[in-house]
Amino acid sequence: MTPLERAWEHYGGTLLGTHGRVKARCCLHDDKNASASVDLEAQRWSCFAGCGYGDIYELVKLAEGIDPFPERKAFADERFGVASLGSKPTTRNSKRKARRKTWT
Repeated sequence: MTPLERAWEHYGGTLLGTHGRVKARCCLHDDKNASASVDLEAQRWSCFAGCGYGDIYELVKLAEGIDPFPERKAFADERFGVASLGSKPTTRNSKRKARRKTWT
């Protein structure tokens, strides 16, 4: 089980699949239908009902209210075994900015 799977289930979400990109019941709101998507290979999630999207660190931020990244990372490492995923937060915007920099 991946760290994101452990976190998702810890916060009360349900994954409707076991590999790749799967539908999920969101763990951040009372979800009767599968309104989220979790990519188990990329370790990323997105709620189409508006809760947010990101990696496990963003999930911890929204679920626990822990804002400073070093504190989120320490919490996720200890609770869900994330240490092997690296130490930088990832967002869609940071990837776009990195691509823009290569074009200039």
